[in-house]
Amino acid sequence: HLNFKHTEFFYVPATILLFAEIDRICSLAEIIKPVSIIDPIKRRPREVLKQIGLHQLTKDTCDIVPEREDVVYWKATKGATQTGDTYATLVEAVAERANRDHVKHLEVSGLWRSVSEAVANSVEHAYKYPRKDGFGGVPDTKWWMFSQIKDGYFSLAVCDLGCGYQKTIDETLPERFVALVASQFIGTNRDALAIDTAMEFGRSGTHQSHRGKGSRDALSLLAKHGTGELAVISNTGWMRYEYQNTKETKREAGSLSSSMGGTILWWRLPLIED
Repeated sequence: HLNFKHTEFFYVPATILLFAEIDRICSLAEIIKPVSIIDPIKRRPREVLKQIGLHQLTKDTCDIVPEREDVVYWKATKGATQTGDTYATLVEAVAERANRDHVKHLEVSGLWRSVSEAVANSVEHAYKYPRKDGFGGVPDTKWWMFSQIKDGYFSLAVCDLGCGYQKTIDETLPERFVALVASQFIGTNRDALAIDTAMEFGRSGTHQSHRGKGSRDALSLLAKHGTGELAVISNTGWMRYEYQNTKETKREAGSLSSSMGGTILWWRLPLIED
């Protein structure tokens, strides 16, 4: 049983990880209903659980109809391929509603390359090795995605439950690049170092001409949008990048007290004035 009785707030990267792990458990369980939800007392968090489809995963019932402005823009999807059909529909739906309901709008053209590369990395690299608890992936789901509009910002998060950046970085980058970033790195966490190395020198692990520059495409979205932030969490480490007027203004690194068991990329972009 998951008791959300006193839950008041859902934080995007934590919620997508929760959503992904519950989906993993329900998909692989040998019993019919491995997880049950006790709904929040307050209406707003109860609307969030209904809006993102958590009750559908656990086969619980909830008759509430989401209607709050800070809830109805939450959208969730998942997939096992990198074709783009699923997440393109999600982002376009959020953008269409934002453009209809707000005096500011969401420009989605710059999203496609960055989101596509993040999804491709999850499909092609995240499950090459099992993560530390032995989990090697769900056959029909490789990634999970959330999008949200709140307080004038568009958020999009992509999550996988794979082995993390540190396991795969050596396959896509020469050792000299890793050493160069390590000599200038602002933190001590090895997972965070692997993230920062990929963001500095990342390239597509497939080496295919039609693909982008790998993880660096995640940062290119901030430069193109002009202002925004990107947080990347992988196992025990995290990096956060902030841009203003197309230039990087802040870079932070840190550690988690325990491994999250996967990778999350979370963009947060201000809506643009019409």
